[in-house]
Amino acid sequence: MPKQIRVKTRAIVTFLNYMHFEMTCCLISQVIPISHKMKIPNPKKKRPVARNAEELKSEAWFLKTRGRVSSLESALNIKDGFFWELSHSGDDWSFLLKIHTLLEMAIAHLIQQRIDIDELNLIIEKVPMNGGAASKMKIASALSLLDNDTDKFLDALTKLRNKAAHQIDSVNLTMDDFIKLIQKSEVKHLFLRPGPNLSEDEVVASVLSSPRFAIWASSLNLLSAIYEKKAKILTPRLVQTLSSNFLRGENYSSGLKGLLDL
Repeated sequence: MPKQIRVKTRAIVTFLNYMHFEMTCCLISQVIPISHKMKIPNPKKKRPVARNAEELKSEAWFLKTRGRVSSLESALNIKDGFFWELSHSGDDWSFLLKIHTLLEMAIAHLIQQRIDIDELNLIIEKVPMNGGAASKMKIASALSLLDNDTDKFLDALTKLRNKAAHQIDSVNLTMDDFIKLIQKSEVKHLFLRPGPNLSEDEVVASVLSSPRFAIWASSLNLLSAIYEKKAKILTPRLVQTLSSNFLRGENYSSGLKGLLDL
């Protein structure tokens, strides 16, 4: 097996293991086909019946994650399945713009849920993703909604997106062409949390061999994390409701838990 393919295979398997996403043989065969051209699985296609505990675990993770993404799509008023369609349809130019917009909307939604002030919702939506004195990324980081690795991923993706959006002739470029437009030091950040067993060179090689898959899979990781953070947010209005219920003796257990979590 060529060295590049071995590195790509190891990178993908490590990434999937890290995300508890040990997909079935059918999925792996789609991710690393004989042609060595990366393809992202279409979740709408019928999936094979799991045959053992590991496959059942993978199937459960997949369904749970798909449900999380679907929930976010609903909250953002985006048609169900939009993110999954990005995995296998459209040109690379539109893929970059759409997936960046989706992540920007998801982060804005997370900030809005955390701040919980309706009057600020429109302002948060209008703030740019990155750059300047204020941005969605800076606000989210200040609120401990984004970690350093996610910041680097979004920063690299935003630069890649800007390269695509601000040049009219870029509509005909492929992902390989876009990758060449950013600094080599930023390429590794397009693979969000690839796992501890990969060297920096292996991460870069993985991104360069299949940049669209790396970005899509990293975005799946991020959207799942956003869903988790949203679910754990205890807003001022929720605190007030829990406190009132607790003091009135209503929903005693949930009210007590909410107060103890403060």
